[in-house]
Amino acid sequence: MKVLVLSDTSGKIESVVLPHPDFPGELHMEVEGGQPARELDVDEREIRREDLLGENGEDAEARALQKLRELL
Repeated sequence: MKVLVLSDTSGKIESVVLPHPDFPGELHMEVEGGQPARELDVDEREIRREDLLGENGEDAEARALQKLRELL
């Protein structure tokens, strides 16, 4: 699964974007005062889409974001 991670200059994750898999174009995103989005290809068995979207609760979302921080 492709994931775009927006973070500030200290590395704090500000936002996570899950682009539609059929999106054909290029995206450039950055946080004001931060750095450009980093594109990661993550294993959905390790970081579940539902966890990133907060659908499984705040604890699951926090664990998913921590895994993304480790990948950065």
